[in-house]
Parts: sequence; C-alpha cells; structure tokens
Amino acid sequence: MSIANAHKFQNINQLTEYINRLFSDDNAPVALCTVHRAKGLEAERVWIIEPDIMPAVWKNQQDWQREQEHNLLYVALTRAEGRLFIVGDPDWHRNLDGISVSKPRKFDAMLSTLAR
Repeated sequence: MSIANAHKFQNINQLTEYINRLFSDDNAPVALCTVHRAKGLEAERVWIIEPDIMPAVWKNQQDWQREQEHNLLYVALTRAEGRLFIVGDPDWHRNLDGISVSKPRKFDAMLSTLAR
C-alpha cells in the first residue's frame, strides 16, 4: 500500500501495520546503524561517516577498553562485501600507527590499502 493510498485505511490497525512495514529493517534499501549494531552484518556497500572519531579515546581509558575500541574500528572496516566508502578526512587513518587489535595482520593490510 503506497502513501497515496493512506486515506484508504479502514482502521487504526491497518495504519499501524503500514507504518511498521514502512520503518522495518527487513526490506529497507538503506540501513543506518552504529558499528556496535553492525557486528555480524554485511552489506554490498558500506559508508563510514566521521571515521576520525574511531577508535574512541577518553581520559583514564583502560587497556581493555582501548582494545575494544580498536576492535570496533576493525568491525566497521570489514562490513562491506563490495565497496567501502569513508566519508571524512582522507588522512584519518594516519593517527592509527602502532595500534594493537585482535587481528593485526589483516587490520594492517587494510590500513596499508587505505593509505595508497
């Protein structure tokens, strides 16, 4: 049912069903999500917005927290099955020298590719 047919709803349940389908993640052409939510998901094309805020760093950050933030960056960089688009400072990854993550070789290879 299109929005043009919205006036044809017979009751509130039909309208509610339409709204639920409209905002459902099941068949959405575009999905907006955090990196946390993207873990385990993949898409043909992925855009990372503001990559320079990853990995997050804060005062009194413990080593395990720093490692988790680096792992989240790894998750973000590996969600694309086809193309990965990074929107932001083209040199954002230059600040990542010497980081330690669970899969360093794969991660380092990705960063090397981005640097080209």
